[in-house]
Amino acid sequence: GKALTAVAVWAAAQGLLNWGVPALAARAGLSHYEDDYLAPWYMAHDYSVRRILPEIRKHPEIRTLFLSFNSDPCTILFYAALADYRVDFQADLPYGRVKTLGPDAWFVLRDDDDVRSFETRFGRMLIPAERGGALQLFRPGAPLGGR
Repeated sequence: GKALTAVAVWAAAQGLLNWGVPALAARAGLSHYEDDYLAPWYMAHDYSVRRILPEIRKHPEIRTLFLSFNSDPCTILFYAALADYRVDFQADLPYGRVKTLGPDAWFVLRDDDDVRSFETRFGRMLIPAERGGALQLFRPGAPLGGR
């Protein structure tokens, strides 16, 4: 009686939370990173900001590094400071977006960032260079539209 009802309620709740909500979010076009209650992005199996720093260090030619808001720039800046890694970091933060970047800027984007929107925004192609977990490093490519 009561035990069977409790098990049925528990199973229904698990099904809704583990299958129903993510399926509805995907249908709505939301990234799986946008679920801060049931599956926060910082708990994802591929989340590790520290994994991108060694990949960045492979490229000593980097002078300016843009960090998208979704790449978790504050955490990247924290680990970079601990590692005494110094470049000109530019980041989209809640209190301001980067307006312009020089032609030699490199980019760190999360795997669900729209690369084309950053190419359009900054007027140049982005070429994948390295990957560290859910983050990807892009080198600057040719200007868009012959700018």
